[in-house]
Amino acid sequence: MSEPIKKKTSLTIIRNGREEIIEAEIEEEELPEGKRRQLELIDLAAKGNIEAAAALAEGYLTGDFDGTVHPEKGRKWARYAAKKGSQKAADLLQRYFGS
Repeated sequence: MSEPIKKKTSLTIIRNGREEIIEAEIEEEELPEGKRRQLELIDLAAKGNIEAAAALAEGYLTGDFDGTVHPEKGRKWARYAAKKGSQKAADLLQRYFGS
């Protein structure tokens, strides 16, 4: 496993009605590329981005995120995106589930 990445950041807080800037060093785990992409797509899809939902479905159906195929998750996201008008998602449903 890789070492955590240390990053410096500034936080703005309100204390006693006054704005203060605090410098902090935080540690972040470096995510594998597939997992990072998966989380980005989940965030976008949850905000209503249909293309992201279709891409999420495809990633689950092909195992692109972690090397494991997740057919039920793929079907769920493909159905959602297809109902919202995604032709790509409809094609995925047809290709993988015949529906």
